[in-house]
Amino acid sequence: MIFDVLNLIATTVLAVAAVFIARNANSISQNANELADHANEISRQAVKLEADKQLIEWGQRVLCCASSLVALRTLKKGEIDNDEFIQKRRELRATLFALKEEGQLFFRVSGAVDGADIPPALKAVHELTELTNGKVFRLPSQDYDADSVRELRTEVRTVIGDIQSRVSDHWVR
Repeated sequence: MIFDVLNLIATTVLAVAAVFIARNANSISQNANELADHANEISRQAVKLEADKQLIEWGQRVLCCASSLVALRTLKKGEIDNDEFIQKRRELRATLFALKEEGQLFFRVSGAVDGADIPPALKAVHELTELTNGKVFRLPSQDYDADSVRELRTEVRTVIGDIQSRVSDHWVR
């Protein structure tokens, strides 16, 4: 009889403990799932921020090269000799070619026909490259070449606008 009472008490205690553990396990499982969801979201955001950072750094290199082109374009005859001008132009043009190729890592160019599907930033870098052609980009004879500088700056604004439209808003917070 005493064993029956002890057995009943032990069974009751075990049943209560099992219910308590089951409730806590469910709550712990829900908390673990929530934590995993948060960790996944943080991971996704970190990947997006890194991709944005890489795109911004590429854009900065394009802008640096374009700024050098504008500075070179604003020189007048007598401020630099023609051979040095040609050498600097060639170096900047080669840099633009490389940046254009590198830019294809960031932008999808799928079946572009006549430039229809080429992203604006890549088109602009291509145009900057074309504007540095030796037949077009020459040392001005006397005056400041405002039209050429305007063309260069227009393409730079296109690059900036396209990059700004692609990066997340985390950079402005």
